[in-house]
Amino acid sequence: TYNYLGIAYFHLRQYENAMAYYKLSAEILNQHKQINRSLYDANLNLGIVSAVIGQYDQAYNYFNSALFVIDSIGSSVDSLLLARFYLNYGLMATLMGKFDEAIQHYTIAELIYKEKFGPDYLSIAGININKGINAYYKYDYAKAKLFYQNALSIYLKSDKAGVGVPRSYANL
Repeated sequence: TYNYLGIAYFHLRQYENAMAYYKLSAEILNQHKQINRSLYDANLNLGIVSAVIGQYDQAYNYFNSALFVIDSIGSSVDSLLLARFYLNYGLMATLMGKFDEAIQHYTIAELIYKEKFGPDYLSIAGININKGINAYYKYDYAKAKLFYQNALSIYLKSDKAGVGVPRSYANL
């Protein structure tokens, strides 16, 4: 319940209150040795809110805690939960300038989505945009262009691409 209160405060952009409730949730779960999805959610949410307020090192630590929980849960972890985690972890690594690490995380998420939904799943286009941004910041313009073209190809096949097509063209 505390995690959901944190989510409500997060959506209200009351990040201090969100952080307090996420921490309370994690503390209670840790005290009762509940290493489960709820603890994962609390740590992930702590990481996201920390990143939003610019505390990237702290956010990175929370993401690592969430990863520890995922690893502890084992094979019962839903593959989409895992994909979303690695997507968020990639974004965090990008914000910290850890571009190679970010691309590794994005690639894990991409492989999960491809296995589950096929190569033209819309989230894979967004992942390619993110990978392109990382390649661009590493001055690997040819690779960035390839990622942006991959994204554009997926967006053009979808009737739900939204801003994806213009975003892809803008990046190219």
